Amino acid sequence: MTIRLAFGTAGIRATLGPADDQINPGTVAAIAHALASYVGERFAGARGRGFCIGFDGRTDSALLAQKIVEVAQAHGFRVRAFELPVPTPLLAFCTRYYDSAAGVMVTASHNPPHENGVKIYLSGGAQLSAPHDREIAARLQAFDARELPAADPAAVAYERLGESELEAYLAAIERLLEVPSSAPLPRLAYSALCGVGSAVTRRLFVRAGARDVLEVAAQAEPRSDFGGLASPNPEHEEALAELLRTADEARIDLGFAHDPDADRLAVVVRARDGRLRTLTGDEVGALIGSFLLEECRAKERALLVSTLVSGALLEYVARAHGARFERTPTGFKWIAARARALEQEAGLSFLFGYEEAIGYAFGSMADDKDGIAALYVLLELVRRLHAERRTLLDELDTLFLRHGLFATRQLSVPRSLDASAGPQLLERLREVAADALLGPGATMVDYRLAEQATDLLVLSAPDGSRLCARPSGTEPKLKLYLHTRVEVADGDLQRARSVAAERLDALQACVQALSSAAPAS
Repeated sequence: MTIRLAFGTAGIRATLGPADDQINPGTVAAIAHALASYVGERFAGARGRGFCIGFDGRTDSALLAQKIVEVAQAHGFRVRAFELPVPTPLLAFCTRYYDSAAGVMVTASHNPPHENGVKIYLSGGAQLSAPHDREIAARLQAFDARELPAADPAAVAYERLGESELEAYLAAIERLLEVPSSAPLPRLAYSALCGVGSAVTRRLFVRAGARDVLEVAAQAEPRSDFGGLASPNPEHEEALAELLRTADEARIDLGFAHDPDADRLAVVVRARDGRLRTLTGDEVGALIGSFLLEECRAKERALLVSTLVSGALLEYVARAHGARFERTPTGFKWIAARARALEQEAGLSFLFGYEEAIGYAFGSMADDKDGIAALYVLLELVRRLHAERRTLLDELDTLFLRHGLFATRQLSVPRSLDASAGPQLLERLREVAADALLGPGATMVDYRLAEQATDLLVLSAPDGSRLCARPSGTEPKLKLYLHTRVEVADGDLQRARSVAAERLDALQACVQALSSAAPAS
């Protein structure tokens, strides 16, 4: 059997089906075999440290997780596994909590319902990264079913993960803030998007004192079809339609949604014009990071990390507090690797990391994003603001007045531009002179040539505007990120927003013109 599955972001996702390029018990057994044989050879004491295994609510997730349990046990590994569907952050936490040699989560996160996958963690709850991913992938490509060890009838039954690990996880979340407030929270709306976040999040709401939470009833429990959502991705407005409708009908001004495995978090707020709007990942990242820094006692040792395509507001906030700020390629495997390296090299403490795709990581939890922990921190910030009759938007305005107004916009090719231009646009951007596109003094950095080589191009203008372009890691499209910063003169935020919109419009026009141009020869 030749396995024709390729590793992507920290694991493998593909369509469910019987073929050797699809997710099924046979291909998942092959993945588990490649992982177990590599980890068993590569890391001392790995079999005793064992595997932690979890699964979400997708089609066949429980069956696939059981197959991984069987293969890991056949390889002689101690196995700890959940019997019920759980959020991905809980599995990542358990991998670190038990110092397991590896963690495996059966999930495809926010991918369409007909897909599933396997996400892999190594020691410390860190996402699978180079060179480990390449070596495991090589074993997978060379897989021979005859190499699968036979199950050992005398193997000790695997250890069930459950209530005690959930309690430890929730207690660790509460420790993110030393002195929670006792002030009341406003009414909230919440959606689990038919994923596995609801049960744990309800427990979190109780512990956080959120007594008036209206759940989106049709999306409250795990469903393998995600209630008809073609793409249960809370980055997309269509996935949040029921949350917005529920909040509007109940006249609620604040809502939250997890993606189906609860590792990402969307936030919707009532704007001053009376309409609900979704905060960007950059806005939420700045709010959380700023709040954590305000609470942090050793700011000079605090480390905050984001990605090259994320916004710049948190960078300004961190430096104003005297904290260290770093950027990495896109992905939490890069964020965590850089953070842990700086902890060792510079004696820093990893406080917080985020990427614009609504993912937020907390250094004391695990080396991956955690939508449940992010919700807890935001609830505490909301509680304090509510006591002052202020909102998250008011707090954002405060940050803008202090550090400048930051605005971002995203485009996708072919999603929002000419589909035929998509495959060629990145190379055209590389060929055009930066100052010809963005004006005199503009610069270009091609990160394919950087030490951490990644397929990313960044063009920067003297006025602080940036254009970042990279292929998506999970979808066949080119992603473009438009950024700008405007000084707020005399506290006039309305004028600053107008200038920012004009700059982003100009950047978008440049991209659209280039996309529709004739192909470069």
